[in-house]
Amino acid sequence: MILKRCLPLITAMILLSGCSLGGSSVDELTDTFRDKWDRLEQQQSKVAILADYGDRAYRYEALTEGNEDTGRLTVTAPENIAGTGTAWQDGQTLLEYDGIWLETGTLSPDGLSPADSLSVIFDACRRGVVVEQGLTDWAEEEQALYLLTENPRTNAEESRIALWSDPETGCLHQAEIYWGGERVIHITFSEMSLTLAEEETD
Repeated sequence: MILKRCLPLITAMILLSGCSLGGSSVDELTDTFRDKWDRLEQQQSKVAILADYGDRAYRYEALTEGNEDTGRLTVTAPENIAGTGTAWQDGQTLLEYDGIWLETGTLSPDGLSPADSLSVIFDACRRGVVVEQGLTDWAEEEQALYLLTENPRTNAEESRIALWSDPETGCLHQAEIYWGGERVIHITFSEMSLTLAEEETD
């Protein structure tokens, strides 16, 4: 049986937005996060992806590089599909494989597929309208900045994206995409690095 994680269970754990970290308010941390992703030139990361179709789920591990406009994902596990991958550019996602089938069916009525999920998440980091924000406990007594955003790729109220990031670096720890309050994509990020354009000065 696949247990689908519902959005209200997540938001119940979020701390009040009036909290601060190192003297910075949540609003200031959110502004800093959005500024970093607005200046993003490229990210590199290792990811673990869970795509939940309700009656079945698929798990992948992969290496990624790129941004919301252009990028590439290369599967590293499971072994039988290692080396396959996807590339996205200008709103289109291309499958790259050699005789191996990679599950990419739609996860929600708006046509979201696992192949599209990273570019959608990166786009939400940059311009998704923030619905909720706060600080939440993370591993080893650390805190993460939590943002719940609208999906910038669709006007559907049913679609939401949850982000957990390092408050200082802006690197993602975790991201989830929801449709109708139920999680359809869960991604854990590790070894993420961000390459940013120089900040403009007056």
